[in-house]
Amino acid sequence: PKAAANMHAEAPKIGASTASPTDGTATAFALTCQVESTGQLHYAVFLAGSPAPKDGAAVKAAAGAKAKGTVEVKEANKAETVDIKSGLEAGKAYDVYVVATDAAGNTVGPSKVAVTVPDRTAPTATAGFPKIVTVADAATLTVSLNEAGRVFYVVQAAAVAAPTSAQVKAGTN
Repeated sequence: PKAAANMHAEAPKIGASTASPTDGTATAFALTCQVESTGQLHYAVFLAGSPAPKDGAAVKAAAGAKAKGTVEVKEANKAETVDIKSGLEAGKAYDVYVVATDAAGNTVGPSKVAVTVPDRTAPTATAGFPKIVTVADAATLTVSLNEAGRVFYVVQAAAVAAPTSAQVKAGTN
């Protein structure tokens, strides 16, 4: 009788996977995945709502992905983290697809993780704004921003020192 080959017959399992915005930057996030065996973890990042890759090969090819990569999994059941820093835009939602391949070539996935990269940049006024039009004892303030946002303002006598932005936002001056 032939000796049975000691092959891994099952694809590896992908455990908990998370994607979290990275503190201090508006265009990055950390992807953390745990795989039950050594091998490779492949990821592809697409704008949320884009068609999902149909299989592991499509994730590896990552056609149309905003970011993609491969991480060597050197220790089973240990969380692997990769910082994804290129190809992303602030304030956008993304779907991250991950695929794991073990040393025997067995593949599992894709699994999907959703993440939104926060917009940490302040809006700026469009050229020519703000505009103030006064008529008698009333004034109209018109503001145009380069993105959606909130506008805070105070009205005070001309001889009063200008408040800080924090005071204006709090409405304390």
